[in-house]
Amino acid sequence: MTKDDYVNLLKKLNITVNEGIQNDKNQNNYPRIVFWDIAWTPQTASNEVYNTQVTYQTSFFSRNSRDKKLLELKKILNENKIFPTIYHEYIQESNYFHSYFSIDLLENL
Repeated sequence: MTKDDYVNLLKKLNITVNEGIQNDKNQNNYPRIVFWDIAWTPQTASNEVYNTQVTYQTSFFSRNSRDKKLLELKKILNENKIFPTIYHEYIQESNYFHSYFSIDLLENL
């Protein structure tokens, strides 16, 4: 899957999606997604880099632990043969749930 494919997949949810940093005006939108690259792994052959595996963290913020949009995201990922482990934490001081996972995409950097 390419990054463009992934972004299009996230946009199918019809919720706020930000790459890199969260836009301040979206800070109180629930549910919402923020994703960013956390690792670049060169793919090599014959000592030449031919592509890069880019690992993205995707963070999903919601008011419910099993938000219907999170379940929809999981379903869409699974339909695309992507089966990430999704972790969850409750942020008590702000009263929301943070669910997150990583995904590896190929990019020609």
